Amino acid sequence: MAAHPNTNTAGHALLFQPGPDLPVLDRSLTSIPRYLFRTYAPKSNGFTNETIVEAPAASRGNGSVDLLQLPRDQAASMLWNHLKWKTRNGSWFRDRDDNLMSWTSSLFFAIQHGLRRHHSDFDKPDFSDIRICVVDTRKFPKGTFVKDLDLLEAYVDHQDVGRFLSLRLSDGGWYFGEYLSQGRLDIQGRSAHTSLRLLLDMGLYDLEPRFEEDQEHLANRILELRVPFAAAPLITCPASKMQVRKAIAAAQASFGDEYALPFALMLLCLCPRPRRDRAILAGFEATFTDEEITRLSLHTIAVDGERLPEVQQFAGLAHDLRQHLTREGSAINPFLVDNLHPRLANPGLPIDLTRIDDIASSLSSLSSKSYTCALCRPFGGISTNASPAFQSLREDD
Repeated sequence: MAAHPNTNTAGHALLFQPGPDLPVLDRSLTSIPRYLFRTYAPKSNGFTNETIVEAPAASRGNGSVDLLQLPRDQAASMLWNHLKWKTRNGSWFRDRDDNLMSWTSSLFFAIQHGLRRHHSDFDKPDFSDIRICVVDTRKFPKGTFVKDLDLLEAYVDHQDVGRFLSLRLSDGGWYFGEYLSQGRLDIQGRSAHTSLRLLLDMGLYDLEPRFEEDQEHLANRILELRVPFAAAPLITCPASKMQVRKAIAAAQASFGDEYALPFALMLLCLCPRPRRDRAILAGFEATFTDEEITRLSLHTIAVDGERLPEVQQFAGLAHDLRQHLTREGSAINPFLVDNLHPRLANPGLPIDLTRIDDIASSLSSLSSKSYTCALCRPFGGISTNASPAFQSLREDD
């Protein structure tokens, strides 16, 4: 069957338009997280700036054709090559026929990805040239973004795709909240951008000092950084007043008022926090007025924390903040925090993070005496010896 150009490109977005034979994708397109991030540098695949995000194949051949309209073998091959990110002769393989671009719902991953690019890209870009873009997905038409797991499931009959889906869903925690766009995407006026340099200057290492270590790795390092979350809520790291101030200041300086509140919350989720963290609730209540919060349209937040403990924690803190403000008589519209968990029968973490209760109060002395919040040192010994199947896991895009 011949592929036809996708004519529904409102706002220069090449939309994913699944047919009735792909119901999993139709559901996926209506369950996109509110905020997605993209880390990019001068040598990133495709092209990204403050105006557009463009895949390598966007201006070539089938660059205006929806992936889902391509022959199944061709679509599965493009998806596999993009997600696997093969190498040739030790150099990153850039596929000129790749019409996909990667995003993540995890700020945790976006930051570590940027730190790694500083060391791994052959031009060793300065931190000021490594940037993070955030978009509010409500500003884009349905079909602009799709979850990688759902695309993999749609093409699971392709042998390579099926194996890769199994890896992503394994108990090893090898999932990083990836979402995909395709073709050319217009993001002007619908995104905000910051540099890794600005985040560092605003105190990123004070919020999570472990980011200063082992910046050369990505997938294995993310697994290491997530280990302390497995002990929550039994052991957590209460935020200090200074950390809350730094997070809010960094968020406002990086992404402006529109994204300041959610981005500050995400920065404070870089290590496990107790539920109803006093410093966080007090700091946000003192900084953001009801009018500001209402104007920022944070009455609805869609969160997909599947296999992403740091994103789960963001949902929890947003819920706590809503409860706190409402209990104190706030007139703002309450948060509606949606968690989207289609596959949580096997979350891949030692503790079910979808049902965390705040039971750590009796262990507060243990947390303060034995576990240094800043570096979570007792949890740093996870093995990074991945199985051969994971050795070639894509660590760049």
